[in-house]
Amino acid sequence: MRYFLAAALLLGLGCAHTLEQAILEVPYADSGYAADDLMSARLRSFQATMEHVLHVTIEYQGQEHMGAAGFTNVAERYIIITQELSPQAKIEVLAHEGAHMLEPWGLSRAESEVFADAVSYEVCKRLGFDTRETVARYLAGYKQATYILRAYKMEIAWAATVLSGK
Repeated sequence: MRYFLAAALLLGLGCAHTLEQAILEVPYADSGYAADDLMSARLRSFQATMEHVLHVTIEYQGQEHMGAAGFTNVAERYIIITQELSPQAKIEVLAHEGAHMLEPWGLSRAESEVFADAVSYEVCKRLGFDTRETVARYLAGYKQATYILRAYKMEIAWAATVLSGK
């Protein structure tokens, strides 16, 4: 791409610089492109952060052993994630499962899922990608507990900061 832009400038096509500037101004997350190698690096970094901050062990298992995309055992401090997921989906699920480690005590199952997915959404947003549609579909089954989004707004923001480092 740079060779094309340089050649265009040499040939007097002044629009190349404008085009390059426009391309560079598009936020990476909005470009619709997430290279697997970059997302895999993000996953490794995020996983290392989670292991360090939460003092948890993270394992990956095949879909045949899992009833869901992820599972958290708070007492024994481990998280299991389905290995067949894409790197971005693994980050989403890790953030969701990590949020269960940080959620307020005494939440019902529905409240817990709303809290965890709200934290996951915030973490992913801070890491540069939008999971709004996935979260909305998942939380549609927990509409009775969406008041958690308001009632625990500060706790959700705190948990997202802990998990994302941002």
